[in-house]
Amino acid sequence: MDQIFVVDDDSISNFLVEKLLLKLNFCKEVKIFTNGLEAYRHILVSQKLPSLIFLDIDMPVMDGYEFINQLKKSGLDKKIPVLVFTNFNREEEKLRLLGDFKVVQKPLTLEKMQLLFPATAF
Repeated sequence: MDQIFVVDDDSISNFLVEKLLLKLNFCKEVKIFTNGLEAYRHILVSQKLPSLIFLDIDMPVMDGYEFINQLKKSGLDKKIPVLVFTNFNREEEKLRLLGDFKVVQKPLTLEKMQLLFPATAF
């Protein structure tokens, strides 16, 4: 994958996800955003869409639900895959109602990456 966005207000989680993705050679570049509004604005002005977005739900300014709704309104939900990663089990049911999203419990690990992307050699 070329470019991946990590959208999460947790700086420790962002650091760990970025290091894991780069160490696994899963992508060439990781861009970090601390809320959905920053990420959404970047998408709107960028020349290049991300290959994948790792999205947290519970964030300030624009949370993950609002972010997903903005992607849907703009039609970008069909062009950018979103993987939701959260600390809350109850979020999975709500997310399934919003669309076809993969949901993974934090923290992101090599084992979870292998389950989510079985065709990828890590």
